[in-house]
Amino acid sequence: MKKILPLLFVSSFIVSCGGGGGESEGNENGNNSNIVHDLSKAPALNDLFVNIQNELDKGEFEKTADYETRLNNYVLSLTDYVVSAKVLTSYDADAEELYIYTLPYSFGEGEKDNETPFYNGYTEVSFQNISDLYSTVSREAQNAFTGEYFTRYYYNIISVSPSEAEKIIDGFMVEYTLDFNFLQVLASDNYCISAYYTQCTNQVFANVVSYKVYNTVNKQEYY
Repeated sequence: MKKILPLLFVSSFIVSCGGGGGESEGNENGNNSNIVHDLSKAPALNDLFVNIQNELDKGEFEKTADYETRLNNYVLSLTDYVVSAKVLTSYDADAEELYIYTLPYSFGEGEKDNETPFYNGYTEVSFQNISDLYSTVSREAQNAFTGEYFTRYYYNIISVSPSEAEKIIDGFMVEYTLDFNFLQVLASDNYCISAYYTQCTNQVFANVVSYKVYNTVNKQEYY
């Protein structure tokens, strides 16, 4: 799967949020063909999860065929979603190389603290087909404790001076565009790892359609 060229991401910055993933923004003629739902803006991701759960509830007087038709139409409406996440980096001053670590496989909203016994309502969207979206580069690294060498994989490695790396190292982001399929919507659920519905995560699943890695400091994209 190829990344979309930068010009195609202009619409990614026309963002809003609200129930079911966000309110709509259209042109003055009421054309909403360029609607974008930004799941990076809380509580958009939680709202999407709640909306999915509401759609999954089958009414007492709703025939199965009607339910399946309604749910299928709902899944088809889940389009134009985006989410942005910070990408971790590190720098080797001797080699003058900046390492962009592999891109995140999920995005979360809310607090998730394993030291807190009663967190509830953390929402996470997991990307299920991300492994085939981008190639990685590697470097041999040495274990500081055992001295053994191993291969470490990165999204990209940039040759850059220490002064320039210091300016941009904290600015790397990835933006994904997402879609959903019928089975992924059915799989969305609230997962609890302890009794009495504590330590719970609202889990949503999605496919990554396209992505871009960019830097908020120098506005450059990195492939």
